[in-house]
Amino acid sequence: MNAGVLISRRLRTGPHAGIGRGTVFLGRGTVTLGAHVTMGPECLFITGDHPVPPPGGRFRDQKPVHAPITAGEDAYLGARVTVLPGVTIGAGAAVGAGSVVTRDVPAEAIVAGNPARVIGGCGDGTGVVGAAPVGAPVVAGAVPVAVPGAGESAPAGD
Repeated sequence: MNAGVLISRRLRTGPHAGIGRGTVFLGRGTVTLGAHVTMGPECLFITGDHPVPPPGGRFRDQKPVHAPITAGEDAYLGARVTVLPGVTIGAGAAVGAGSVVTRDVPAEAIVAGNPARVIGGCGDGTGVVGAAPVGAPVVAGAVPVAVPGAGESAPAGD
């Protein structure tokens, strides 16, 4: 566990689970991290929420709800991932940096975005969370670059 982690007493971790620097666990629900879960810095696990009031209702009159969060064995979360109440991240899944996970993630899926959506599967040849298939050109800003091992060299910059 790294420095600057805000821990909830409702946190359960399996052996060798790694918690990134500056990660925060909020709410009254339990967060369970399976064995060998790995995460980047500043992840946010939120187990509580306030329901949207009915028409004419007020937020302050709604009772908060709490739901557990689970990350399965060997799951990977990139930097600044936000996981919302009730989500289960399947074993061996990968979540791209900056993603907001609002729904369950299947085992060995790669998800990214806000809200996080399945963009691939672990072992499908992409090799990097959120990467294009091996051998496909990738655009970094407006400058095309080659994927290492694709047999191309990156063009010279201006």
